[in-house]
Amino acid sequence: MLVGGSAALENAIRWIDYRQKYYAAIVRESRTDKRTLEEIRGIFTICGLLEEQLSLLKEARPGEVPRYDAFLAQVEQVKDALKKTEKKAKADIIAM
Repeated sequence: MLVGGSAALENAIRWIDYRQKYYAAIVRESRTDKRTLEEIRGIFTICGLLEEQLSLLKEARPGEVPRYDAFLAQVEQVKDALKKTEKKAKADIIAM
């Protein structure tokens, strides 16, 4: 369960987006290491937890489904960007 409940969703999504951009910058600057890759995978885990939370909220509050669907779309965008970052990070580590 997300601390702060549904009111904390916007901040949680902003945070995962911020972290994704942070790791993308690290990879772009060729500062990738194994720890970075592990942390990127951790953000994927957090994205999954947010998706689960949003699914539960959609069931519990059917009147707010469009709002939660918008949040899910944002999480999916972050995950797509993270996949690209992770792929580049893996390639960088292999090249080391």
